[in-house]
Amino acid sequence: MKNIKKILAKKSMLLALATAATLSVVSVSASAQPALKREVNVKNNTNGCVRVYHNTSRPYQDIKPWGTFQFMGDPYKQYMASVFPYNTCAGNASRNSWYTVNPQEPGPWVINK
Repeated sequence: MKNIKKILAKKSMLLALATAATLSVVSVSASAQPALKREVNVKNNTNGCVRVYHNTSRPYQDIKPWGTFQFMGDPYKQYMASVFPYNTCAGNASRNSWYTVNPQEPGPWVINK
């Protein structure tokens, strides 16, 4: 009877270790998957130029007054736009606007006056 208890205890221990190892491999592989990029729609609702810094093939994009621009953004990454008081993105910006990409519900990034 003692031998049966020892065998069952060893088998239970091995099963627990195998289960723990399997779970750790699954959790590592799930977290190692890259997050999908999300489309970010930027709307310039100002009378001036807006420069969006987005780090794609070109590091920034200028948006004319009342214009729009789309790019693919990384989830949870924060992006910056500079708002200029005139029709061209030159000189000193009057302010900056920040946007963080929400991977569940990426809403529009509206830059108002």
